[in-house]
Amino acid sequence: KPLLAAMREETRRFFIHVLENNRPLLDFLNADYTFVNERLAKHYGLPDVEGEAFRKVSLSDTPRRGVWTQGGILTVTSYPNHTSPVIRGQWILENLIGLAAPPPPDNIPSLPGTDGRPDSADLRSSLARHRENPDCASCHDIMDPFGLALEHFDGVGALRSIAERKELSEETLFDGAVIRDPIDLAHYFAAQRSEDFVRNVARKLTIYASGRGLDWRDEATLQRIADFSRERDYRFASLVLGVVNEFAPVPKPASISSRRLN
Repeated sequence: KPLLAAMREETRRFFIHVLENNRPLLDFLNADYTFVNERLAKHYGLPDVEGEAFRKVSLSDTPRRGVWTQGGILTVTSYPNHTSPVIRGQWILENLIGLAAPPPPDNIPSLPGTDGRPDSADLRSSLARHRENPDCASCHDIMDPFGLALEHFDGVGALRSIAERKELSEETLFDGAVIRDPIDLAHYFAAQRSEDFVRNVARKLTIYASGRGLDWRDEATLQRIADFSRERDYRFASLVLGVVNEFAPVPKPASISSRRLN
């Protein structure tokens, strides 16, 4: 329980830091810092952190970046006894890139060869066999490479041993990008998917602010919000202001004639 509580607190403090310091939204993708106490630091293998108090630490010498390599995210996207590249890949698609894999066809069999506590090689080979089915490949060819790129971390977000990581192979994403490790994935997010991420955050914030779902008629509005934020270095406040400008515009001053009528 102390470790689980520390994971939750890490993500909460990270978000508050980005919000209160008006950091760029892209910190969620590639920040080389986080917030840990001694318990979480030991779990991550970070030195020189003592006590229950949380503090900001550098991740520059580790494979961790942004929010998607935090222990809480990696744990909730795993099964109790093993990692799930499928769930992790789906989480990345839906929450970072703003894409949704096609829904699975009916009567698709469960993933083979994953009973007990399979290691990374077992999962990789099982997923490869699963993708041999054309009905499965339509979804898994999109989701799996993202999740497999996170196999450097185990089911509770700890970094695997050097020997285990050496056994992992590079992954080719659906757009052809080749990813060797989480640092490559962080660079990919920043270089090729930053606009997608900002639009996705704008979409979620707009749904919250407007109290309704969105459809194709809102796409131009979301693009204006993303453009507004990009022109201001993707700062957190710029996204909020962009949503406010679109959905709660400042009323125009009344004309002279209308004031006379009143």
